[in-house]
Amino acid sequence: MIALVLRLSILLMVHPPEEHPADVCRCVEARAIDGWCPKCEVGYYGGVKIKSIMLFEALDLHGHEIDPAKTRCESCKAALKSGGFCEECHMGFINGRGYFSRVCYSMAKGDQVRPPPGQSYAERWCPDCRTGHVGNREFHGQDDCAGAAHWMAVLRRAAEKADECASCATAMISDGRCFRCRVQYRDGVPVQGPASPKP
Repeated sequence: MIALVLRLSILLMVHPPEEHPADVCRCVEARAIDGWCPKCEVGYYGGVKIKSIMLFEALDLHGHEIDPAKTRCESCKAALKSGGFCEECHMGFINGRGYFSRVCYSMAKGDQVRPPPGQSYAERWCPDCRTGHVGNREFHGQDDCAGAAHWMAVLRRAAEKADECASCATAMISDGRCFRCRVQYRDGVPVQGPASPKP
């Protein structure tokens, strides 16, 4: 037992424990893996900087496993098979995973890539190469590339809106309704103004 304690003490002196993640800036790593930096309190997705934790978590970045046997919505069942999006449940499916935001659903159709250090890919489709880039994703279908570009533009607007109202920003990326401002969003833009007060 004493030998074990001595061995652990030596290991700790040679390899001290890492600093707590909250004390170290992780922005470089967060940009590369679509993550959150707890020290700076910012997140990154596809190169977009997000200062609202509410918006960042609402993105549903990596989706989640879906059990087809437990899926009751017929539209979801069809979308699960086709890799489509259920308009009723506001949920998209790629390779058996479900995504609650159109942004991440659209980006999941591409392959994650890392541009050269200090550079970023131009957001465009190359008809000669039949390849396109949006953020840190590479696409091999023009429609998929265009869809991802559209929703990443929505995310950029939502990230700016979050400074004013994080709930609106979340509604923008999910075709939802802001519980605070009572504004409904569709395709990233308001479809109606604030609800009139009840008489």
